[in-house]
Amino acid sequence: MKNLFNSSNKYIIIYSSNIDSKYRKSGKYVKHRKFTDWIDKYMSEKWKLKKYIPNKYPTYSKFNGSKTYSNFYIYELIDN
Repeated sequence: MKNLFNSSNKYIIIYSSNIDSKYRKSGKYVKHRKFTDWIDKYMSEKWKLKKYIPNKYPTYSKFNGSKTYSNFYIYELIDN
């Protein structure tokens, strides 16, 4: 996350889940993390959440019936 935020001087766009959870799917473990807590703790002095865009198709099943827990989070650097 530090590398991500240090790599921009205007916007950061994150497409991800934002929950703390771990589950097993098809023999593989998937671990979701609530990344906004980390941003609030370490980056809130420099970055603000500009826009949250919920996923329009959280249960889109055209290809394989899979779900996505991801949404868009757009952060903007705060001008000093």
